[in-house]
Amino acid sequence: MTERMNRNLKPMIAQYAQENAHSWDRHLSKLALSIRTSINETTGDTPAYLNFGRDPKLPLDLLITNPGTYEPLLPTSISTEVDTYKQYLRKDLLTAHRIAQEHNEVRKMQQKNKYDQHSSNRSFKEGQLVWVSMPSVLKHGKLDPLYQGPCRIVQVLSPSSFIIHRLADGVSLGATNIDRLKLFYSP
Repeated sequence: MTERMNRNLKPMIAQYAQENAHSWDRHLSKLALSIRTSINETTGDTPAYLNFGRDPKLPLDLLITNPGTYEPLLPTSISTEVDTYKQYLRKDLLTAHRIAQEHNEVRKMQQKNKYDQHSSNRSFKEGQLVWVSMPSVLKHGKLDPLYQGPCRIVQVLSPSSFIIHRLADGVSLGATNIDRLKLFYSP
């Protein structure tokens, strides 16, 4: 989850840093507000709502609606009504979390189905020629090749794992998962 958040945050910070090289760090609270109030595709709700049980009131909300029509967040008679408010808030949060969990399960299934469309019907045999994807740690630039090869499958360990040798120099690439392989077609 943190990696995904960083993936969203990095371009936003880069944009601010490009425009304001010396003061981008002063805008982090604005970026955080943007993320907290954006609807998450997986959960179907904003992070603020899932954490606090309500979406925050923004300055634009005050311009669009009459501030006098807002109901107070806490009831006026504090003693018993605070407990009632807490019960409603707890109930709303439980409902929001349940709905978010349902959205999450639906998105997981959609992502699994999308992944399976591209990988489910692949199989390789001993002796076949393949391309092997390069780990990102071996790539130094954007224009470096994504695959190495051609390589030969010398042993099938399981339906999804193979021992691979590079044809050019005979070096063993070791056990390699099917996700890193692509069939080699000779020209």
